[in-house]
Amino acid sequence: MPAQEIFLDQQVGGSHIQIVKTYDEQQAREAFASLDETAKAHLWKALDIDSDYEATDIPQDGQDRADFLLEEMISAAREDWKTFSYFVVTTGVSPATQAVYVSPDWPSAEEYVKSLAKALTLASEIPSLSSPAPTRDSSQSAAPMLSVKHLADASRTPKP
Repeated sequence: MPAQEIFLDQQVGGSHIQIVKTYDEQQAREAFASLDETAKAHLWKALDIDSDYEATDIPQDGQDRADFLLEEMISAAREDWKTFSYFVVTTGVSPATQAVYVSPDWPSAEEYVKSLAKALTLASEIPSLSSPAPTRDSSQSAAPMLSVKHLADASRTPKP
């Protein structure tokens, strides 16, 4: 089996982001199991599933839909008749990183990392997020305050 290869390795804010190309299907399955709904939506769009199938042929929700997406990703990862490759995106504070995205292609993984890096950079540039949250008195507006997680989630949402 070919060795893993690091395609991207960078620090953004306090986080370490890496894209690793792997030929290990089990590693890809484990990475897929850790994806949040935003990452799954990004993968769904990258695989262009909606244009490849009739709506009636696509599971609508739940585990069947996740299994369908996983099988589509594996199918798209085929390089030749017996070789499959995956791009796994990990992030976190080294050495405690975790998989946040997996894709059968480099462009999709790169796009995901760009949106993730943008969110991390934006979050690190807002001083109020690193200091204690201000308190509100009754004269202030009732607008919700955004956390770092909200900012990261908002920027990772795929654009239509």
